[in-house]
Amino acid sequence: MWPKSRRNLTESVVKALNERRRKVIVVPLSSSPKASPPILIPISCDGRPAVAVSDQMRAVAKERLRGRLCVVTTEEMAALEDGLRQIMQLG
Repeated sequence: MWPKSRRNLTESVVKALNERRRKVIVVPLSSSPKASPPILIPISCDGRPAVAVSDQMRAVAKERLRGRLCVVTTEEMAALEDGLRQIMQLG
């Protein structure tokens, strides 16, 4: 995990980019498969179990999004980040 100061900077940059661009990066969710890290990361979405399908990350036009399904916890985001690092072989 990145040091807190670098993480805050990264979050600020991503937020600024997301506000200005027409597309955002999303990780699709599924309610059917069982968790299998690093590809299927367990999360809770609106109080129900789900998995983030980390190998299916993609850019999506904002107008295609209807709204926010859920907000992941810090622990869930850390697990997703770790899974993405493993999939992309970032060390």
